[in-house]
Amino acid sequence: MTTLTFPTVATQIAQDTQDAYSADRYGVIEWTHAADLCLRRGMTPAQVNAVLRSKHMRYAADVSIDPENPTADDLGRFMANYPLHFTTPALNALVEGTEA
Repeated sequence: MTTLTFPTVATQIAQDTQDAYSADRYGVIEWTHAADLCLRRGMTPAQVNAVLRSKHMRYAADVSIDPENPTADDLGRFMANYPLHFTTPALNALVEGTEA
């Protein structure tokens, strides 16, 4: 079992984004772990919110070992394989897109 590094913040972001397109696909536990993963990688809460609401979550799930049950680890692999989508400028653009 993975221990959350930022339990309160990750849990709040996960709850705030339960209406995101891919949230149901990941389930509450993995969705929260995905928020925590992003925080541990240095993203701001606004950037994490934007990532969870982005198409990247769907793409990470689509290339998962088990696409019907994606995990935070799948998001981590997706981030490693497509690092240009997760640079500070790219993340800030996602945030701007969610604020519109």
